[in-house]
Amino acid sequence: SSASSSSPAELYVSVPRSPGGTDDQVKCTGKYELVAGTLPNGKPLWIHTKGHRFLYFGNDGHWYIGDEEEQDQNFDCDSGYIRQKGSGQSGPHQLRGLWQRGPDWNEEDCILVSDDPQAKAPKPNGKGKGKKDTK
Repeated sequence: SSASSSSPAELYVSVPRSPGGTDDQVKCTGKYELVAGTLPNGKPLWIHTKGHRFLYFGNDGHWYIGDEEEQDQNFDCDSGYIRQKGSGQSGPHQLRGLWQRGPDWNEEDCILVSDDPQAKAPKPNGKGKGKKDTK
């Protein structure tokens, strides 16, 4: 069914360190597993294998990665560490836009949500204020 393609059993998230970023955002990185039988705001829910992060669809039409605070609200909320506007029936790994990093919701092309464990975010193409990688 088409539902399964937008709800893979596992998703892989990468939120790299950034100059304005926080450790809590970096901790969003990792493997997420589909939570069976629950559809917050009508969409599937994934939980980090460590149990401390949730990939959920907020009540404002954005996909978010949040934590226990959002879980305590049964995900009837619109908060998290990163977000991207939802699009129809697309799963969070199928969105075409850029993920945004809170609290200012700046778009970043290096944040990745994918159903492919080998996926790599596109390399920044030298625009912006990025420093050269020295390692």
